[in-house]
Amino acid sequence: MENTGHLVLDIEGMTCSSCVARVEKSLVAVPGVQASVSTPSFVAASRRYAKRMMSSTRPSDRYGSDLIRPGLLPGLLGSGACLAGLWASGTDWMIMVLFAVSILSAIMVFFCIQAARVQPAPATRSQPAERDRRPLVIFFAIALAVIVIVYNPISPFVLTASGTGWQLAQVAAGAVMFFAGVLVRTPAPKG
Repeated sequence: MENTGHLVLDIEGMTCSSCVARVEKSLVAVPGVQASVSTPSFVAASRRYAKRMMSSTRPSDRYGSDLIRPGLLPGLLGSGACLAGLWASGTDWMIMVLFAVSILSAIMVFFCIQAARVQPAPATRSQPAERDRRPLVIFFAIALAVIVIVYNPISPFVLTASGTGWQLAQVAAGAVMFFAGVLVRTPAPKG
């Protein structure tokens, strides 16, 4: 128990035992809280918590990784835009799809470049060595750069593209954006 702390919270508005029960239930549901004691007469709650869980200011300290997935949202939006391109093909909306996919792919190329600079974590006593993901990240960076060029609305290739091949290319581009968003991790910003 040497890794626990004690915190007293002033809580207003507890007038009955059902209020106390609701507050205690809410406090115990917080990750890291080990015990909670509340009384309506003192109008205060005292709780014991695990310092490691509650005193951390960074999620990476709590979850054990200094890596984040900043390309997740652009990857999901880009894959959705690629699928929307299946519907928009041949319409005036296709230019919007091209812009969206090209811009989101360019953003993801930037995150891939950041991720390619990350060295895999060495093995420790508690955790095995991390697998080197740089070849996968470089593959995604190249594939996304191709998507940026192909989906660029200024490119003459896109204006004449149609048919089954183009539809398969849109599905493939959506899959690349989705998996790059899920798998590419970059270092969390400090502070």
